[in-house]
Amino acid sequence: MDLKNIIENAVLKSSKNKKFKICDLKIDDKNFGNVFFLLELNEKIQIKFIKDRGDQWCELGNFHEWFPIENVFKKIKIDEEIKTTDFIFLITRTLDLVDKNFEKILLEIKEFTFEK
Repeated sequence: MDLKNIIENAVLKSSKNKKFKICDLKIDDKNFGNVFFLLELNEKIQIKFIKDRGDQWCELGNFHEWFPIENVFKKIKIDEEIKTTDFIFLITRTLDLVDKNFEKILLEIKEFTFEK
């Protein structure tokens, strides 16, 4: 199975309520296996996952402004930092936490109270 299918399956498994919609998925095997992956959640927030030259991170946004996922989780009192080199685990664990805390995240996003 190729990386695109693995990512799509990870999203399906993580989306218990099928709220996540894949908007964009780019995999560049010629440039260090870089990945750009954008999800939309209930047409209210977006989550992007980036893997660039081995570094990987996730940001959450409201279609206008982006915030590091760690800052979002801290703000809503999720005391878990996802430290991993496994890109698929980063995706699945982040989506699980976002799914479980969607309403809290939505309230904070509306107030633009995260640190950038």
